[in-house]
Amino acid sequence: MYVKVFTQILDSSLAKDRKLRHFFIDLLLCSDADGNVVMTKAAISKRTGASMEEVEWGLSELMKPDQNSKHSEMEGRRIVLLVHIQLFR
Repeated sequence: MYVKVFTQILDSSLAKDRKLRHFFIDLLLCSDADGNVVMTKAAISKRTGASMEEVEWGLSELMKPDQNSKHSEMEGRRIVLLVHIQLFR
């Protein structure tokens, strides 16, 4: 999969935390064409080489509101949890 990563990320509020920025870019690399990461935390850990603790921490940090964001939607959160409900017939 191909994902565009803009140099603007180096000037964003993510830039101050290199570990979080690296985790965010790893998530971008795991995303589908619509920008969704349809993976369990364990799968993210395995694919990125991050420990489960790092995955838990990274997801938690990226779901927090960012008061320094240029975008006001979703309070500047970088990621939001998607709930997938599958119905069986």
